Amino acid sequence: MKILINILFVILIINNIKAQSDTLLLMSGKQIPVKNYKQLPNNMYVFNTILPSGEIKEKEFYPVEIFSLKKINGEEIIFFKEFEDEKSGLNFTKDNTKKYIAGEKYARKHYKFILGKITSFLIGLTSPVISGWISGSLLFAPILPIGFSLMMTYIPPSANKVKKITNNKYFLEGYKVAGQPIRSFNSFKYGFTGLIIGIPSYIIISKLKSL
Repeated sequence: MKILINILFVILIINNIKAQSDTLLLMSGKQIPVKNYKQLPNNMYVFNTILPSGEIKEKEFYPVEIFSLKKINGEEIIFFKEFEDEKSGLNFTKDNTKKYIAGEKYARKHYKFILGKITSFLIGLTSPVISGWISGSLLFAPILPIGFSLMMTYIPPSANKVKKITNNKYFLEGYKVAGQPIRSFNSFKYGFTGLIIGIPSYIIISKLKSL
């Protein structure tokens, strides 16, 4: 009981520290509780970030990584410098960039890539069978899941479902950019999970057939 009370007390202290902190908003959409900051001679910014444990740790950021700092009193300090992206033709003003960041945050929370996970797993699971059938060995088994994962890395996520919510091009662009690494990571993760299961399964089935 005493241990539980101590744990709850520590959690209360950590939550209180975070509640009294400022919020650093990065261009990636990530929000970090911070205390103070300073700018170095090389234009880098050093923030006292608050870790989940409540510990305060200094961390450096490039100016281009930071969008704003929301102070505990409601004041917002904008670090972001407006620019126009020549490649996409998008004009990243303050308001447009906020929509872009909102799209990134939405992707991290809602983009699931369910069909891709299933497909990646099945490709990894069946690749040992295909490799064995073609070459008589498992040497080429990793090629299919790796190839599919690489393909998913270069194909942007579909934003059709999101378009039902908003057609704002900055929101959609942020959604696609943030969804891309999620898509890539899950392709590799589920593809190799299937492969790890598929290889011993193929070996066992092959030995049973030879009996």
